[in-house]
Order: sequence, then C-alpha cells, then structure tokens
Amino acid sequence: MRSDDHLDNIKAYLDDNYCSHITLDDLSNRFYISKYCMIRDFKKRFGKTVLNYVLDKRIEKAKTLLTDTSFSPELIAKKCGFSGVNYFARQFKRREGITSTEYRKKHLQKN
Repeated sequence: MRSDDHLDNIKAYLDDNYCSHITLDDLSNRFYISKYCMIRDFKKRFGKTVLNYVLDKRIEKAKTLLTDTSFSPELIAKKCGFSGVNYFARQFKRREGITSTEYRKKHLQKN
C-alpha cells in the first residue's frame, strides 16, 4: 500500500473516531506503518500533526455542541473525547482565544 493511501486511511479513521482515545502507537499498529514515518508524513501531507488534527476535530465538534445544545461544558468535553473538562477548557481557549462559555454566549446572541 502506498504511503498516501495509508495517510488517507489514517485521516478517514481519525475523522470517524476523533472522540475516542487514540494513541500514535494504536494508529501505527492499526495501519501497519512506522509511528515515526506516520508522524512525519501526516504533518507533511496535511500541514498539522496527528494530535493537532484530532484536537481541531474535537474543538469543531465542541463549537457545534455549544451553539446547538444546552449541554454543560463537562458533557461537551466528554462527548468530544477530551480527558476532562479542564483540558477541554484550556485547549478551547488556546485555539479560539475565548472560553467555551464566552463562545456560547457570543454565538447564541447572533441567532
């Protein structure tokens, strides 16, 4: 199997399973690819690390849940695959520049 095929399969798997606990070792074993080659080639092909790709997917899902539901931050963190609400809060603020509560208020006012 070509490296590009592996990367496409890995990306598709991440798209379907980003809410699950995913490790680089699990991915390399699942797709029969060296962990180090996978890390290097994924970043080269998609412009971000596997971890950042997964975090971006989780944050996008969280943003949808923040605007479309009244779920608590704790439940949103759990549904999006974050290990805890504090980690979710830190990652959300780092990536969006505002807290999840501020994001929800800002986007609910627009509707």
